Amino acid sequence: MTTYKQAQKIPLKGLEDRRRKVTDEQVQDIKNLYNQKKLPIREIARLYKKTCSRRLIQFIIFPSRLKQMQDKHREEQHWKSFYNRKKLTEAVRNLRNYKYKLNNKKNK
Repeated sequence: MTTYKQAQKIPLKGLEDRRRKVTDEQVQDIKNLYNQKKLPIREIARLYKKTCSRRLIQFIIFPSRLKQMQDKHREEQHWKSFYNRKKLTEAVRNLRNYKYKLNNKKNK
């Protein structure tokens, strides 16, 4: 069995990382639809209705908006009101087990 530090170094590619909603190809497609075909963000959101939200599409097209929002939330420290140590511990444990299973499948 691998240790905690080894589990942290296991790379997750594409949609193996369950925190990701869109693939790299979809990100490029969204950028092309906005920049080259001049589609509005609402139309792009309708195309990717089941995959991601309109806000995520805005963050893909305008990374400065994401950075601005992250800075604002970091300053206001909204995360403190939602922080729950037990839930976090369980989530980290589940992620680590998921990585172990993926790593074992790749090694077989």
